[in-house]
Amino acid sequence: DGYRDKNAFANNQIAVIYLKKKEYLNALHYAKIALANTKALNTTMLKEISQTLADVYEKLGNDKEALRHFKVFSNISLYQDSVKNTQLVRFMNLDYQSEKQINKIEGLNAVVKTKEIQNKALIYSIIGALTVMCGTLYFYYSIKKKNKFIEKQKGEIQDLN
Repeated sequence: DGYRDKNAFANNQIAVIYLKKKEYLNALHYAKIALANTKALNTTMLKEISQTLADVYEKLGNDKEALRHFKVFSNISLYQDSVKNTQLVRFMNLDYQSEKQINKIEGLNAVVKTKEIQNKALIYSIIGALTVMCGTLYFYYSIKKKNKFIEKQKGEIQDLN
């Protein structure tokens, strides 16, 4: 499973078994069937079949064909590696960007907390100042009222005298 072309996969596996049993002509036969059955889009399958064919031709002493199939195998491997590397670079870039955003958010959260603390301090200062003003006004009017009362009593005392 995982391969779109199961016939090519099965024939390639049979070729690998014959290769291990050192029955090179049977291995070549099934590898060629696998190559004929593979889809052009399935590069992974083509890579595996090319590797099998390169191994079979090498064992049969046909270096020219072995080299040709090994080049196909190598080119596909290099292409897949470059695709993987490109994806890894993208993922690393995304991780980096994500980390930058997280750090930026943490910095902004720290600024917000600082502003909240400053706002609370300002509110407490205003409340404290208002309390002091109210207390001062209360004592001012209280003393003014007592002074009027004292003046009134002085006036009454003078009237009595």
